[in-house]
Amino acid sequence: MIDWYALFNDRPSEYAAIIYRRFLERLNAYTGDNTNEEYLRQHALRYLLPSIHLLKSPFAFPGMVQAVDLLRATVAAAEKRIVIYGDRDADGVTSASLLHLFFREQLKVGPADLKTLVPREEDKYGITPGVAERIIAEKPTLLITLDCGSSNKTELAMIAAATGCKTIIVDHHFIPEWPANYPQVKAFIKPKLLPEPDFARDYCTAAIALRLVQGILFSYSREYHEAIGLKTPTAQIVIRDGIIDPRADFSACARQYALGTDAGDGSTSHDLLKIFEHTARENYDMRRLFMAYQKMPTAISSLEVFNAVQSASFRKSHAILAHYLPLAAIGLVADLMPVYADNRILVREGLSVMARA
Repeated sequence: MIDWYALFNDRPSEYAAIIYRRFLERLNAYTGDNTNEEYLRQHALRYLLPSIHLLKSPFAFPGMVQAVDLLRATVAAAEKRIVIYGDRDADGVTSASLLHLFFREQLKVGPADLKTLVPREEDKYGITPGVAERIIAEKPTLLITLDCGSSNKTELAMIAAATGCKTIIVDHHFIPEWPANYPQVKAFIKPKLLPEPDFARDYCTAAIALRLVQGILFSYSREYHEAIGLKTPTAQIVIRDGIIDPRADFSACARQYALGTDAGDGSTSHDLLKIFEHTARENYDMRRLFMAYQKMPTAISSLEVFNAVQSASFRKSHAILAHYLPLAAIGLVADLMPVYADNRILVREGLSVMARA
């Protein structure tokens, strides 16, 4: 494992060793018996340097691209009726509130085109036949189910048959064992579909809803779906929407960056380290990340450096996202999700926004 003590041992404090020992205890509690070095590194980095710029790309979630594109198309349509249905617990209510507020405040969806439903006292969990009838009565063109829907293939098919609506499921509960039993929907955003080990599997629905908002905001930038090349001393990779695209051709990228190697003579090549350093002068979190990278380059992957620099450049998007961070934080804590890695970052950032309010 990386010698993370290098991030502590130059501090003028007699407690540095104690802090480091507590960090190791936390890391062991988070990762258990998992010995995957990359998994340990990602956990350690997010524990020591929690920053919203270290969040994994929202497009790493299965179904995110489809959901973002469908939402944008629906919002742009002249005729639309968006229905949000959230579960009755804190996670369902905060995720429904988060998306409803975002659609009204940022996407300017009018009240006649947007309806948010929650369970009645007599309703059981999920999309029951009674709930399905309520949704059908609203005549949606787009249905978004939050914190439920994963096991309601029959009821969702009934709604689609009656209204012709398209459906997005955002849910963190366990999924049916066989894909054939998954609901037939346009987008199924489900962290449990991520391969293990991945701490993003422990997102709650409110946290996923926040990342959906982040994905929508990113989709309005020129970087959306753009293939961007990144050259390191050991590899040439192509990044698209914050994730590595193994099928893309590096040489075909209109924009290329270099990290830890010569940027080259091409006019489209840029020195990512210099951009990282410049960003660090203007952003406290980025300054901490840059100092850590200088001290221990192996602590931060080239993809994380690129994504952090790109994230920090979207200042307006982060200002918008900050309005909804408290709802994601409440959902995470109230739903008793493990507060580590991305979840810890989201709770930290949400509490910070609440403290400033």
